[in-house]
Amino acid sequence: MSEPIKRQPLDRRNHGQARMAALIQSRSQTLSLYADLAAHRPFNKTPQLVSELHRFCQALIDYTASAHFQLYHKLAESNEQRSPVIEAAQDLYPAIAQSTDTILAFNDDFGEDRDQDYNTLEQRLSDLGEVLATRIEHEDQMMTALRHDRRALQAS
Repeated sequence: MSEPIKRQPLDRRNHGQARMAALIQSRSQTLSLYADLAAHRPFNKTPQLVSELHRFCQALIDYTASAHFQLYHKLAESNEQRSPVIEAAQDLYPAIAQSTDTILAFNDDFGEDRDQDYNTLEQRLSDLGEVLATRIEHEDQMMTALRHDRRALQAS
């Protein structure tokens, strides 16, 4: 009977880097679709606008879920043991959770096939853009904490 293969620290680092890369890719796709959607001003209900809005909302939800699974799942399950990372998460996660609420509300209002109020879309997109910008700053700070802590561990 063979013994289970033990994972090396390098495997965990590579896995962590892959998770961050997946988050950044999902984020980039969402921001690209946001820019495409914003180019439709003024927002008149057309089949193309409806299609792009739905595509954007799906990417937005995928990105939001990706952030949770790529960055916060270990924290949510209390599996993170590095105190600098835990401290950064405690500082940043409440604002990220609040941005998730805003994202979900936007999706609830514009992500379904029903009569949306396109008169409010421009303001709602603007508000969402500000929320996303702040969220991205917080995610970047979290990723920096994760990478910085790894470098400190490698140096010792």
